[in-house]
Amino acid sequence: MTALELIKSVGIYKLSDYAGAGCPCGHCYIMGIDIYFHCWRNNCRDCEFSGVNIKQHWDFNYSDSELNNIGNEVINQLKEVWSNTDWKLVIINKDL
Repeated sequence: MTALELIKSVGIYKLSDYAGAGCPCGHCYIMGIDIYFHCWRNNCRDCEFSGVNIKQHWDFNYSDSELNNIGNEVINQLKEVWSNTDWKLVIINKDL
């Protein structure tokens, strides 16, 4: 099973530390990929950006296309619950 297939079958909310309630922020590490998602708020202690940031571990070799597909799937799932934020996707170079 690929990371994308796992996210599609299980769902980003269940795979992450997303707590629900009043904030859509969360993080998960899936098959060499760190996925961070944060809301539009500037008063949330955990939010450094608005959107989805993806970083792959240095010893994995996902293509830009694969990372974009994963990021867009995450955004689509996030928008099902949180449509009132700007889910901009940012792919960060390997640095873990």
